[in-house]
Amino acid sequence: MNKTLIFAAGFLIIALIALQINTSNISSTEEKQETVLFQGVDVSCDGCEDKLHQAMENIIGIQQYQLDPPAGELTVTYETDDMQAEWIKNSLEAAGFTIKDWDKVQPE
Repeated sequence: MNKTLIFAAGFLIIALIALQINTSNISSTEEKQETVLFQGVDVSCDGCEDKLHQAMENIIGIQQYQLDPPAGELTVTYETDDMQAEWIKNSLEAAGFTIKDWDKVQPE
């Protein structure tokens, strides 16, 4: 019950932040993207992988993501006009996940 409340509160905060950012960038037509690699993401518990997928689907500005459960890595590409890597990290932590390290991935 308590985890569900924290989970819901985290998403509400992110949604409100994203809504404010989104309305301030209405005139922007060119989307900029960045990719970040989150490491040490533990999805070994029952239902954790599904919970992470649900969390990622609810974060505004996420273009794509790829989870590598054995490596504990989550690679996320997001729109920089709508989102920041630290906000994604905060959202995942609010959903109950621990992020041990993260860094932006340089474009190829």
